Amino acid sequence: MAPRGHGRKTAPSVSRPSVLPQTAAVKLAIEAPNPWEDRLRKRPAKNTPEEMLTKVKVNPKRPRKSDRDGPSASRTPLGLLDLPNEVLARVLHYTSLDDLFNIERVCRRFNLLTKGYVWRQIHTLDHEMVIRSTYNDNNNNSNSMSCVASLDAFAVKHHLTDRSVKMVLSRTNITDLDLSRYFLTITYKVVNCFSFASNLNVLNLSRIRLTNTSLRTIGRYCPLIEYLTLEQCFCDASVEKGLEVLFSKCRNIKYLNLAENMKLTGDSFQSIPEGVSYLDLAGCYNVPVRNMDVLSDRLRDSLRTLILENYENASVNQMNRWLQVLTKLEHLELSNWFVTFDGSHLNFSHLKDLKVLKMNYNFVLTSQGLQTLRFCPKLQVLDVSYCMKMEGDMLGILRNIPTLEACNFDGTSELGDEIIEFVNEMKLKSLSISDCSGLTGDTVLKMLMECKSLHRVNIRKMTISQSAVITLDALRCPELRQRMEISRCEINVIINGMNYCLCPVADPCYFVTRRTPKQLMSQ
Repeated sequence: MAPRGHGRKTAPSVSRPSVLPQTAAVKLAIEAPNPWEDRLRKRPAKNTPEEMLTKVKVNPKRPRKSDRDGPSASRTPLGLLDLPNEVLARVLHYTSLDDLFNIERVCRRFNLLTKGYVWRQIHTLDHEMVIRSTYNDNNNNSNSMSCVASLDAFAVKHHLTDRSVKMVLSRTNITDLDLSRYFLTITYKVVNCFSFASNLNVLNLSRIRLTNTSLRTIGRYCPLIEYLTLEQCFCDASVEKGLEVLFSKCRNIKYLNLAENMKLTGDSFQSIPEGVSYLDLAGCYNVPVRNMDVLSDRLRDSLRTLILENYENASVNQMNRWLQVLTKLEHLELSNWFVTFDGSHLNFSHLKDLKVLKMNYNFVLTSQGLQTLRFCPKLQVLDVSYCMKMEGDMLGILRNIPTLEACNFDGTSELGDEIIEFVNEMKLKSLSISDCSGLTGDTVLKMLMECKSLHRVNIRKMTISQSAVITLDALRCPELRQRMEISRCEINVIINGMNYCLCPVADPCYFVTRRTPKQLMSQ
């Protein structure tokens, strides 16, 4: 049997040139325009939300059949679909997230309006936004404690999960994301959908347990973050490697809250962005002194607010060294500092821009350290409540700070009638004198009547004698009410276990104030 292909006639081999000659037809084919390039070039860009309103077609009105004809026939009533796109989109904007998901499936027009316009107008996702239109506020008071308690209870019916967050982020352009209220139903895997939120500017994942991988994912998908809150997120294992990658990717961070993270050791502080101006390390008591030295050197030119609460690793001399480096501080909190007193004194003389100083429950603040505040020409707010080492004439020392506007003297037993003269001389606007055993009810009432500059007074937990206890009737006397109407003053007091806030334009009620990171930065 002959081999395969045997006997076939094959064409003689012809040597072909390496380059074909360009004939006239070839040249014409090369120079001819490509129709597909024109189509790609003329393809319209992605429509903006405003352009979508003009793209969506309005269904024409269909007249109904009527038994009566002529000019007297009944006119067809207008329906929801008869509204123009601009009005209908505005109406859909006030619906809840649950309703928007259902409206998408009603008809093609609603689907185009919600996905093309309404979803794109949502830039914030937090607890208040989720239940905005489903919670009926009968009291019309968003600042009341009863309203906040109702919102917390109402959150049980609105559980956000990883899947629901992904559905929202894939439809919207979220720049402000706060998932701290849903730490029971959201896991660290929620960061996998952050690829839809590349423009994220504010992120709050407090109390959600994060890992090294999740922190790397945040840094990869969200490099534009400026306000980052990770409170109580590292309580199970160390995540210093993930934080190092996050800090190296997100170089625009200005607000950083790492409070209450017991596993935080600060090894990632060598990569922290040098533009951080707000830093909260309250409760991070496992950060060694050497990492705090690195932190102070990196943020010496940018840090404006430092909160270092429950930090007992540093001595007074080490704290003075940090204060000597961080000369740009405007807000400083060194609360709950129970370090053994070694005879050294705090020195604030290098903080020329300091405006707010909170030293409550600080056992190392002495009168000598308080005297250094006279070198702080911009100091306005001072909190020295429950400071046990204060000796001598504290009010006499504070008279050397003419810029003071608010003072907190809670738990100071040395205060007496001289507080009235001090308030009038300094023209204080806010004063807190709770739990001051040296004060009497007559002194407090006299201060409220004579000190016209006071706008806010806190006299809760008064431990004065039973014969001089302040009553609600005494605070509602006509003379005091007249004084409050002339110069507005808000009085907070606890009487018989009830918390009252008295002001000339409102009845006694509860007030709870919540501040966002941006409000804290602008404070």
